[in-house]
Amino acid sequence: AVCDMCKERIENHLAFTKGVTAADLVVESGVVTVSFKSNKTTIEDIREAINEIGYDADESPAKKEAYENLHHCCKKDSH
Repeated sequence: AVCDMCKERIENHLAFTKGVTAADLVVESGVVTVSFKSNKTTIEDIREAINEIGYDADESPAKKEAYENLHHCCKKDSH
């Protein structure tokens, strides 16, 4: 995540992810903090949700097609 559009996209997507109760992305560090109900979702499910919209999550790479559809300023190799 490299800009405020990334922040909005990730936080909004996670807000609608089952079991997630809060998400906050700090753009400068690229770190998203997620609160979730462990009986409703897993860390792997959260990583997958982030990957599905075009972003890497820990060592889990973004889905290629989703990454390609990101705005040019949101792509990590444009910076």
